[in-house]
Amino acid sequence: MDRKGKEWDQSFICDSADWITAYSGGCVVDSIRPTFVLDGNDKKVLRSALHIWAALYRSPDTDPGRGTQKNIPGRIDRANPGCERVNGVIGRCLHRTRNKAVIGKNRGVAIPACRVVKPGYKSPDSCDEYPFASTVEGASNSTYDYSVELIPVKDNCSSGSRLGAWYQRHRIRELSPFWVDVIVQGATRPSSGLPGIVVTNPFPDEVLDYATCTVDGIEDNIPGPVVP
Repeated sequence: MDRKGKEWDQSFICDSADWITAYSGGCVVDSIRPTFVLDGNDKKVLRSALHIWAALYRSPDTDPGRGTQKNIPGRIDRANPGCERVNGVIGRCLHRTRNKAVIGKNRGVAIPACRVVKPGYKSPDSCDEYPFASTVEGASNSTYDYSVELIPVKDNCSSGSRLGAWYQRHRIRELSPFWVDVIVQGATRPSSGLPGIVVTNPFPDEVLDYATCTVDGIEDNIPGPVVP
């Protein structure tokens, strides 16, 4: 199509994946990368938002490896917003996975790390991890670093269920790339400063998956080895 004298190439991906229960089928624009935005002005997910913000913008303030500069992906790359391969190197966005073995490995690394921070923690404490366990770049990925923090279980479950709803709305399939951003408490725009419209899901944010929440978030509770 032609817009103000400039040509814009758009590509679409359509599917009827049966695991997307909110819709029977649909299409998404594949020529842009969607961004999951968590709003810290919502008290239900404030602690999750603070943790993700620290992981993205102040990684030395996070565990494990507190005090060291860490290589944590997911923050929007202004030089490569499409998350394309550059000289054979994949972009720094996250890639969703539905592979339970990968999710289990991610939690098997993150949860013991939380137990180092606070041995024997239990509800209402919950182990929050970033990058999300449902991504290829999660805690077990050897290319990147990760962050964990103990936050209230209700906060962890709320943010996890919103991510699940967002996956469905944007039809984020296996290995689909996406970015992550945060609106900090008191702000009205995401911390990346990039232009654009922040869209709120029209259906309830905690309808999907909330019933399966455990002390360590959405999906199965992977215990991992006990830390002395």
